[in-house]
Amino acid sequence: MENVDVVIVGSSVAGLMTAAYLKQQLPTLQVIVLGPSPEHERRPYVGESLVEPAALFMQEIGLRDYLNSTQMTKHGLSFYHKIKPDDPRDRRYSVHAPHRLHHTAWQLHRPDVDRALRARAAELGVRLVTGRMHDCEIGTAATGHRVHARVGESAVAFSCRWLIDAGAHAPDRQESDHLYPACRKTTQLFLVLAGRLRTLFAPPRDHPAAPPGL
Repeated sequence: MENVDVVIVGSSVAGLMTAAYLKQQLPTLQVIVLGPSPEHERRPYVGESLVEPAALFMQEIGLRDYLNSTQMTKHGLSFYHKIKPDDPRDRRYSVHAPHRLHHTAWQLHRPDVDRALRARAAELGVRLVTGRMHDCEIGTAATGHRVHARVGESAVAFSCRWLIDAGAHAPDRQESDHLYPACRKTTQLFLVLAGRLRTLFAPPRDHPAAPPGL
């Protein structure tokens, strides 16, 4: 069993951004991202629009030049709100946009951006393991956690101090106070650090997606 500092389960945007940020801020951490490669993702790819906080975060981890040179810049953001949401017969909508954005944002080509994120994470020293978790053992800050995965035809196991769930919900993955989804409805990012739940991005405390005690 291999011992590392951090195992991130999930190799899409949430996992890769988390891994890159951790290695950028704490270069000595041993960080593994476990998940499929972009070519083996089991979901359709669509274009996505970055909101300003996410755009700032991507720039923070070193993707500013990549985004400026390869992705389409958004020069305005329109919002559509149904005037009477409870009336199905009412088809009127309001359309408005800010006069200017306070920060630059981009329209993303997701397959390209996923590959760029993987390259940036690897450049920072993140180890990318192509495989899938099939079980985990949640421990404590003193004992650490264990991740059991299938990598190719082999069964592998990692022991880690910190375990981050940045993937989709699997039926055999148990949620607890020690393992909480890193991304739910793209509004929050939770990390398990030293056995305690810490938050990078989260909705307000009264938001229905926020975990108890946040």
